[in-house]
Amino acid sequence: MNSYKQAWKYVGKNKRYLFSMVIFLVIFQFFNSLSPIIIQDILDNQLLGVTGTWYQADEGYLVDGVTLNRESSNSQEYTIAYVEDNFYISEGVVPNGTRQIIGSDIVVNGERYEATKLSQDDMSTIFESQNIGIKRDLVLLVAVLTISIVASYLQRISGALLTVNSTRDIRLDVVKKFEYIDIGVIESEPVGKTANRLLADSMGVSMLYTSTVNIFISSVLAVIFSFVGMYLLSPVAATICLVMIPIMIIWVRIFTKKINVIAEKVNETNSRIVGRMNEIINGISVLKIFNSEQMTIDGFRELNDKYVGEKIEEVDLHLSQGWNGINLFQGLVIAVVVGIMAYTNLIGLTAIEAGLIYAFYSYITKIIAPLNLLFHEFSNLEHSKVKIGRIFKIIDSPEEDASLQPIEPYIGDVKFDNVTFSYNPEKTALNNVNIDIKAGQKIGLVGRSGSGKSTIINLLMRFNDFKSEDSGMIYIDGVPIDTHSKRTFRSHLGIILQEPILFQGTLASNIKFGTEASDEKVVETLKLIGAENILAKFDNDINSHISNNGANLSLGEKQLISLARVLIRDPRILIMDEATANIDTETESMINYALSVVAENRTVIIVAHRLSTIRDADQIIVLEDGTIVENGNHNQLLAQNGKYMEMYRNQTAV
Repeated sequence: MNSYKQAWKYVGKNKRYLFSMVIFLVIFQFFNSLSPIIIQDILDNQLLGVTGTWYQADEGYLVDGVTLNRESSNSQEYTIAYVEDNFYISEGVVPNGTRQIIGSDIVVNGERYEATKLSQDDMSTIFESQNIGIKRDLVLLVAVLTISIVASYLQRISGALLTVNSTRDIRLDVVKKFEYIDIGVIESEPVGKTANRLLADSMGVSMLYTSTVNIFISSVLAVIFSFVGMYLLSPVAATICLVMIPIMIIWVRIFTKKINVIAEKVNETNSRIVGRMNEIINGISVLKIFNSEQMTIDGFRELNDKYVGEKIEEVDLHLSQGWNGINLFQGLVIAVVVGIMAYTNLIGLTAIEAGLIYAFYSYITKIIAPLNLLFHEFSNLEHSKVKIGRIFKIIDSPEEDASLQPIEPYIGDVKFDNVTFSYNPEKTALNNVNIDIKAGQKIGLVGRSGSGKSTIINLLMRFNDFKSEDSGMIYIDGVPIDTHSKRTFRSHLGIILQEPILFQGTLASNIKFGTEASDEKVVETLKLIGAENILAKFDNDINSHISNNGANLSLGEKQLISLARVLIRDPRILIMDEATANIDTETESMINYALSVVAENRTVIIVAHRLSTIRDADQIIVLEDGTIVENGNHNQLLAQNGKYMEMYRNQTAV
C-alpha cells in the first residue's frame, strides 16, 4: 500500500493531465449514456409513435378517408397498430396484448377487431406528424455521439500524456537513485534484471494510473449513468437489474485473489528471462568458444517454457472466470430481462416496445462492459502492483550523502588501523588489517583470489562502509574517511579498474568525464602519458566518436584513456585495481610508463597479479584469507623466501 501511495505522488507533477482525463471521462460517460434514450425515443415515440389512439377531427391528417389528430375532442376513436411488419387502422380502441392478423382483422386474446391495412400514402401522411421530432432526435443523436467521440479522444490523449510523463519522471528518479545508493544493492542482482526494472518495471506506475482510472472511475460512472437511464425508462426493469451488482462484486473478489498469485509469478519469470538474455548477449563470445550453445539454448528453453506455462495459466483464468465468463453472464442477464419484458407484454400487463428493449440491452451492456474491462485491466493492475513493489525497492533504498563540499587536496597519507570487515556474518573478509602508507609512496597488494585485495580497495573508495559488527577505521591524513560525504571524500581519489569503462560519446568527453577541462588540457594529458598515438588513429582527433564500450579501441588504448581520465582530475591518491592483468607485455610497458608519470608526487596503491608491475614499489603487502602475512619491498620479500617468493617463482618459471 505504501508503494501505491508513493506511486500516486508522481501525479503531483502531472496532475493537470489526470484532472483532464477524469473530466473528459465524465463527459464521455454522461453523453454516451444518452444515446440509448435518444434511440429509444426515435424507435418508440417517433417511428412507432404514430401507433396508438387517434381521434376524428375537422382538422388533422387524412388517413383512410378519415381526418385524424392526436388531441381528444370527445369524438370517435381510432387505433393505428403495428402488427406483423405492417400498419393497420381500426375504428375504436384495440387493447394491448399479443396481436395477430387473421384475415382482415386484428385478433387480441381471441377478440377480433376489424382493421384496414394502411397504404403507402396514408403512412406518409401520418408520419408527417413525427417529422419534427425525428429530425430533432437525429440532430441530438449526432451531437451526443460527436461530443462522446471528442471527449473520448481528449481523455485518451490526457491519459497518454500522464503515462509518458510519469514514466519519464520515475525512470529519471531510478537513475538518480542508482547514482547515490550503495553499490552492493546494484551488484546483488544481474545487470539484465536491474535494467528490466528501469525499463519495464517503471511502466508499472503508469499502468497503475490508467488501470485505476479505467477500473474505478470509468466503471463507476458507466454503472451510475446506465442505471439512471434505465430508471427513467422502466423503474421495474431497472430494479430487477440491480441483482447484478452483488453477483458482480462476489465474482470480482474471487477472480482478483487468483490473478494476484499468477501475476506475481509471471512478472518474476519474465524478469529472469530478460536477465538471462542479457547474460547470453554479453557472453556470446564465451559461449561460442566453449561450444556451449546447445546447453545455453536448453537452459533458456526451460526458463522460457516455464514462462509460457504460467502465462497460459493466466490466460486460462481469464477465459474461464474472466472476460469470457462475464460475456456469458451478460447474455444471461439480457435474456432474463428481455424474457420478463416479453412476458408482461404477452399477458397484457404493459406494452413493451422495441426501442425500450434496445435501450435496456444497451444499458446492460454498458454495465457489464466495466466488469469485462475490470478483468482485462485487473491483470494489468496486479502486474503493475508487482512492478511498483520492485521499482520502489530501489527508490526506497538508503541513499548516500549526496552533498559535495570543496576540501583541500589530500597530502596522501593512508592508514588502516586494525580493520576487521565482513560482507556477511558467515565469513570475515579482512581480519585485523594494519597498513601505514606515507604520502608519495607506491604500494602493491598481492595475493590469491579472495585474499582481501579488492575488499581493501572497496573500503578505501567507500564502495562499502563499515557496519556495526565491523571494527577498526581507515584514515587519510589522520582524518577518518567517514568524516565527509562520499562525494566529497572521493573528489581527490582516482581509480583505474581492471576492465576499463568507456561511455558513448567522443574521445574528449570520455577523458573530461565529470570535469570542465579544456580540449587543450585533454591533448596535453594524452601526450604526457605517451598516448598521443591514439590521436593519430582517428581523423577527428579528440572529437572522434567512441563506439559501444570502446569497441574500436584496443584494451591497452582503453586503459590509457582511463588513466588520462584519472590524471586530468589530478587526484592525490591513485588506485589501480589489476589494471594490467589482461593486457600484453608491450602494452604493459606503455601502461607502466604512463603510470610512472601519473604516480609522480602521488600516493599509488596497485592491486596486481603481475609482480613485474610492482617490483619498484616502496611496500608490497601479501594477503591471504583476509590477513596480512608478509610486508616489505621486492628484495626484502624475496629474502624471506615465503608466500611472495612462491608467487614470484611461479610467474618467472620457464
